[in-house]
Order: sequence, then structure tokens, then C-alpha cells
Amino acid sequence: MMTLRSGSRTYERRRFLGGRAGPGVDVTIHEVHREVQSRLTAERLQRYLGEELRERIRRQGVTIVLEDRLPPSKKLEVRPAVFRGERIAGIGEIPVADHPPVRAEIYLAPETLPGTERPAVALYRLGTRVCQDIAGLPEFAREPWSSGRLEGALDYADFRVAPASREGFTPDAAYSAFVEAVRVVEPILLERLRREDESRAEQAGRSLVRELQSAFARLLKDLPAGDYEWFGADGRRPFCGRRGGAARGPRRRARRGRDTRWGGGRLGTRRSPTRGRRGDDQSRVRRNIRRRGTGSEPILQPSLLTGPLERVVIRPAIARVAVGRRRRLAAIAFDASGLVIESGSASGIDRDLEYAWTISASVASLIVEPGGRAIVEAGGRPGRATLAVRVRPAVKGEPMREASAEAEILVEAEAARRAFPPPVFVHAPGEPWRSRWNGASGKLEVNSAHSDYQIVRPLPARRRRYLGRLYAKELVLHNFGHEPSSAVLERLLEVLTRLDEHL
Repeated sequence: MMTLRSGSRTYERRRFLGGRAGPGVDVTIHEVHREVQSRLTAERLQRYLGEELRERIRRQGVTIVLEDRLPPSKKLEVRPAVFRGERIAGIGEIPVADHPPVRAEIYLAPETLPGTERPAVALYRLGTRVCQDIAGLPEFAREPWSSGRLEGALDYADFRVAPASREGFTPDAAYSAFVEAVRVVEPILLERLRREDESRAEQAGRSLVRELQSAFARLLKDLPAGDYEWFGADGRRPFCGRRGGAARGPRRRARRGRDTRWGGGRLGTRRSPTRGRRGDDQSRVRRNIRRRGTGSEPILQPSLLTGPLERVVIRPAIARVAVGRRRRLAAIAFDASGLVIESGSASGIDRDLEYAWTISASVASLIVEPGGRAIVEAGGRPGRATLAVRVRPAVKGEPMREASAEAEILVEAEAARRAFPPPVFVHAPGEPWRSRWNGASGKLEVNSAHSDYQIVRPLPARRRRYLGRLYAKELVLHNFGHEPSSAVLERLLEVLTRLDEHL
């Protein structure tokens, strides 16, 4: 029997005069200091011994029972520590030159909560732990060991344990051979961590896609209609929600005082100078007309009077149409000051415009609608065509000024298209690009190895804003990449200014 006392480096040894019912060893801890009792619980001792003697318990099949006699008394059996992660296949035994092999059991640790113990790979000698964390050794203070995402055990029989020490070993020739052998498996572990990064990013991206989808559904309601074509969307934008993309939820707001004929833009805004809400002059006049029983409405004075026709544009300037699908385009006329000229009595002034549409190739047909709109119907094969429009005033007395514009029609083969393309994370270290649009798959590729993404990856809010800006960049390039760089930057600011409100 050995007796160890607190504060003493030696121990007493004497013959035990009692007996036991069977073979085994009894360890009794008594007269525990009060300040230690809160830490030295049976549960903590059970966990500690399960990690410290994990391999020895498993190999020899011994049974260790803890009997806590402090109230409430309990008995606990020490079981080998179990790793909760996914074991990395292909790493079982690591051969060591002129020494026994290393028995390896390495797991991909699950994500840990803040404040919990950091996962680590421990070193064992014949089942007894001699180092709690391999990353604490100078030779292994690097990835993947220091990542905190691996756990497990490396058991090496030729560790020379330092005398009078519970942990630690002598760095001799056997240890040097161990270091060289373990370095061989590091590329395998790094590659496994990289694939896990991509998998976790994809899983996290599912909820992120829903948030971005809702934000861009509201964003497209704010942008001028006809200017922005969504990625591969035909016709109305097929976002979730009501009325072609209005997102549900508390952030959905009514856009008051706007003329929505041009997509909620600020041109043509009408607001009563006295009331400033929906009960404007137009509604009041209509109520008066109903009271009088008259069948005609007076012409209202518009907020801004437009001048003569100066120029016309087709929106979008580049229209992509899938084979067999339709796409609506609009010709928008402007005066010299940049105001939109609306034709017909709805504009508040009798200024009709005539629109003459033509299309150059047979890959698509043309259906002309009133009000400066046309529908391009793609044929059965991919190709290119040029859509042109010539606009002139149709009212006598107007200056005989004409304006024309062209747009490019791209008829494309049917591809995988979705309302909101999910991001695909591509590990491209050293590449300068942050994102790129893959037209064949209809998805946005994000460089997960770029330093900017690595900075925002651990923070969900910053990652959401970062990906939102990448989508905004690709949306602008998708619609205006053919224009000068100054115009592209102006469009990018237009999108980002509105996007910040919804992210």
C-alpha cells in the first residue's frame, strides 16, 4: 500500500493487512480540501481517466469504477473516451522507419460552441496519454494540427517518457523518426479539411440563399423596370412572394407617391402639395366626377412638363431569350433634360409617339404592343439578332425629330435556370477573382480561397453582405458589361445603394 500526502514529493510504503474479494487495485482519496471538492467531482474524474487511459482500457479490457462517497453517493464506470466527429478514412497505421508503426485514429471534429474545450489530437504510448495536444509541440505547431478541427489519437510505442513525469517524453532519434512519418499524412488531412470547408459553406449557404433571395426580390422592385434582366429569367421575375417578387415579412413596405409604370422609379412622381398621401388630387377629382355623373376625366397637370423628343433607348440593351421562350422589351423616349416622355393622355399632355420596330434575323419573331413595347419570341435554334426601333412624334405641331435605338437579342439553348441562382464555392487559391457567373450551370461561382472571403467567412452578417455585393456585381455585368466602365460603375452604385437597405 502506498500513501501520498498533499504537499509532499515522497510517499510511504507498507504492507496492507486487509483483503480484497478479487484481483484489482483500490485508490482512496479522502480528506479532500474544500476548495478542491468543487473541481474534483466523480464526473470530471471519469472524463479525465477516460481520456488519459483510453487506449489501455480498450486493449486490456479492464474495468475502472469510481465510488463517490460524498453525498449524494454514486458509482460511475470509466469508459474509453469516444470521439464525436467523423473518422478520416485512409489513415490507420503510419509506418515509421526502423520503429514500430504509429496507430492513428483521427477524426474531423464537429463545430464547437464558444467556451468549450478546443478539439485536439493527443499522443499516446501503449495506451497512456503522454501529450494532450500535438499542436503544442514545435514540430507540429502548424496546420492541420493547429486548426482546432481535428481530434483523435496517435499511439507510438517508442516514445521515451521522461522520468518522474506524468506527461512528456524525450525528443530522441525515435521521436525524430515519428515526426518524419507523421508529416506524410498532413497533405491528406489538409485536403479533407478543404473539402469540409466547401461542404460547410454550401450548407450554410442554403439559409443564406433564402435571405439573399428575399433581399434581391425587394431590390428589383426598387430598380427601374426594364433596365435589369435577372440571371436567365424569362418574362416576369419568378421570385417567391406575391405579385412577381414582393417579399413577405416586416420589411415589405408600401411605395407611396410613385408612378409604377416605369418600375417604381422616381421619374413621374406625383404627390399632392397639400395632402402628401394616397388621397391625392387625382383621386379627389375622380370622386368629384362620380358625384357629378360625368363620364370623362379632366387632364391633370403633370409634375414636370417634358420637352421634345431627344433620344430613345431599348431596355434591356442585351436581351437573352431561351429557345422557344418570349421576352418583353421596352423603348423609352427621353427629352433633352433626361425626362421620360410618356405617350397618350396618361402623361397629362397630348404627346403621342409612333414606334416602328424591326428585327434583323430569323432566329426570333417580333410582336409589337402599344405603348412602346414589343415581344421577342425565340425560334427553335440559338443565334443572334438585332432589334431596332425608330420613334417620332405623331402629333401635329411637334418638332419633326426622330430617334432610333438598337438592342442585341441572344437566343440561347435552354440551360438550368433558377429564380435565384445559389452560390457554388470554388477553392481557387492565388486566383484574383472573387466571383464569376457560370452561364452553363446558371450559378454564381465564389472563390472560397480569396482572402476577402476568408475574412468574412466566420461572421454570418458580414458574409451575407459580401455575397450580396458579389451578386450585385454580377447582375450589373450581366446587363451592362458591354457599356463603358464609367457607366458600369454608375450602375453598380445604383444597385449597391438600394441593396444596403435590404441587407
